[in-house]
Order: sequence, then C-alpha cells, then structure tokens
Amino acid sequence: PVGMHNEPPPLQVGSLNRDCLVYDLVYNPTRTPLIKEAQKRGLKAFNGLSMLVYQAVESQNIWFPGIGDTSGLMFKALKDAGFS
Repeated sequence: PVGMHNEPPPLQVGSLNRDCLVYDLVYNPTRTPLIKEAQKRGLKAFNGLSMLVYQAVESQNIWFPGIGDTSGLMFKALKDAGFS
C-alpha cells in the first residue's frame, strides 16, 4: 500500500529497462509516485483501476450468472466519479 500513502516508489525506476511496463495495483490515488516517476522516464505505467473493475465483473458473474460484462458501465462510473 505504499502508493496509497503518497510515499516514494519502493524501487529505483531509473534502473528499469525502457521496455518495462509499470503496473501499480493502487487505484487511489490514480497517479502514485511510482506511476508519476515511471511516466516521467517514458515508461508505460498503469494503475489498479482495471484490476478492480475486472475483479468486480468476475464476482458479479459468480453471484449473478448471466448478468454479462458490465465493465463498460463500471469504467464509466469510475470516470464520472473522477477516477482515470
């Protein structure tokens, strides 16, 4: 949960290969210090919003079989709430 408390990244982002992808599982804040540092260095970086949404979709499918893929609605709701 380091990124949730706006603490410095737990690794030296500058030592990463330019082909690395940085994936911080934290979704709030949407841009953690790790993501900011990675993007500043030109690396592709993503937060945990997609993991949160797709876990919710899988849970829905377990509890409510046949409901279908609601990820689009969930992403829209997150965007409308100010997450990106």
